[in-house]
Amino acid sequence: MLVFVICFAIIGAATREVKKQKQKTNCLDQTVRLISFVSNDLHYRKSDCDSLYEAALLQGFSCIKAMNGELLPEGCYDDNVRSDFAVFLKSIGTTDTDGQLKLCEEYYQRMSDYLEAQRAVEKNKTQVDFAVSLLGAFCVVVLFV
Repeated sequence: MLVFVICFAIIGAATREVKKQKQKTNCLDQTVRLISFVSNDLHYRKSDCDSLYEAALLQGFSCIKAMNGELLPEGCYDDNVRSDFAVFLKSIGTTDTDGQLKLCEEYYQRMSDYLEAQRAVEKNKTQVDFAVSLLGAFCVVVLFV
């Protein structure tokens, strides 16, 4: 009985690590889609930050929050991604439409690069965590049998 509990604990720990990586990937994917949404909104409607935030919430984006009239990143970002995304959010509405669209293109590419890197990390960590958890569970079974 103890063997099964230990095996489940090992596999559960690996599953938690895989979930963390998937959450980071989903957060970055949502960020890239949000930047595309902002670009389209600026191109067609030219919304201000408040209406842009409300429209983003209606679209199901949860990677931003509004605080004291500013948009801020919300989610599980690494420090460099969080700071880049925060700079993007703070710069919305500070220049003309053409400047905003160029800014959206730049940050769309930057966040897409972060997303691709995170997908590679997720893939590698998932494979390693799966292999290590199975090996650990196997070792526990062999030791107790």
